[in-house]
Amino acid sequence: LRCAAMTMILLLCIFSTYVNGLHGVIPSPPPSPLLSGAGGDDAMMVSCPSLPAVLPIASALPNISYLPDPFIFFNGDRVSNESSWHQCRRTEILQLALYYQYGVYPSPESFVVNGKMTPDNTGMIVNIASHAASVSFTVPVYLPTNNAKPPYPLIIAQIQALLGNDTSINFFTSRGYALLLVDQNGTIAADGPAKTGIFWELFPTYTNRTGTILAWAWAYHRILDVIFSSQAHLFNTAQIGVIGYSRWGKTALLSAALDVRFSMVVPMAAGCAGTGPYRFLYEQQGEAEDLSKIYGVFPYWFSPNLAQFIDAGVGHFPYDMHDVIAAVAPRAILLNGAMQDYWANPEGASVDYRAAKIVYDWLGAGTNIGIAFRNGTHLPIQDSDWHNVIAFADYKLLNKAPSRPFDDPFYPDHPEDYPWKAPN
Repeated sequence: LRCAAMTMILLLCIFSTYVNGLHGVIPSPPPSPLLSGAGGDDAMMVSCPSLPAVLPIASALPNISYLPDPFIFFNGDRVSNESSWHQCRRTEILQLALYYQYGVYPSPESFVVNGKMTPDNTGMIVNIASHAASVSFTVPVYLPTNNAKPPYPLIIAQIQALLGNDTSINFFTSRGYALLLVDQNGTIAADGPAKTGIFWELFPTYTNRTGTILAWAWAYHRILDVIFSSQAHLFNTAQIGVIGYSRWGKTALLSAALDVRFSMVVPMAAGCAGTGPYRFLYEQQGEAEDLSKIYGVFPYWFSPNLAQFIDAGVGHFPYDMHDVIAAVAPRAILLNGAMQDYWANPEGASVDYRAAKIVYDWLGAGTNIGIAFRNGTHLPIQDSDWHNVIAFADYKLLNKAPSRPFDDPFYPDHPEDYPWKAPN
């Protein structure tokens, strides 16, 4: 009976309706049972509140001065139990974030994916076809160099942070991890206003509807499709993490929030629209990036809907980034950053950590969210960053005893920024 109930829950979490435009409709996360996040053996069927058929413009949304309560649905109802969180509220948060911030996720009916490893296992070939194009790209793969045996734990990252840096690659491979590096900028979608890259070849009508960050996250999901369909003998599908730095830290966070096939995510120095809140900037020692600055320079990262919050005010967001972080729960997440990286609002990230941890604690997964800051500025990426990632991955993917604490937020608490509590 439990198996039958879980099957029904997973089927209910499949989404079948996708948008043909941004305004007046609500995008859904990718419709896969793997995205349900349904609660476990005691999961029960629940009735989910519905979002409006037409979501309000920013100025018509309530102006909330603090981080919005993640346990309050858009219609004002309150999350009552874990099942309503996993089946309903988490999905609602992602729907709102896609609509107002990230853009439209392509319908799974609009493309097919297959792939394989190269004969020498140094690359993964990913083939994707849509109604508009057929594309193929190869992702470099680095297998463990120690005595590890397959299936290997796997870390997926953007190629720009690691390729050409043998020391960084060796941090992972010498410790038994396989490493898969994606050329997001050069292959998937250009990091600029030009709509070049395979995502735009596959979906040419999405150029004004989907932000580049979502396009990059979509590519990570297609790699998972190949791994889960044909490469589970080589990679342990229960031990897959995704990491990213700066803009790709934002991408890693979104990738894991949308897809529960990721067991761990480490968004590093992700800042505004990543691990930092829109509502609170801590600039006592240096200027922090806010919405107007990031959208003014990088509008192509986002849905066009995001721009309206610049004039309306960020208090009108029906969510904030602590909600997107909490959407990863109960899976593992480490917020990593640098204390003198003021532009990335590290103190704000510590507030988001504390706020999201309330959700993790309520779900009985409080040790699955961590935070680790180092001294230093945004760049260069330092060895201590990789040590933090490896230590957390060993702890959460390999179930080793923690080699260091991951629960020190480094900054004073600001409980007034999140004046709500978890349900009893």
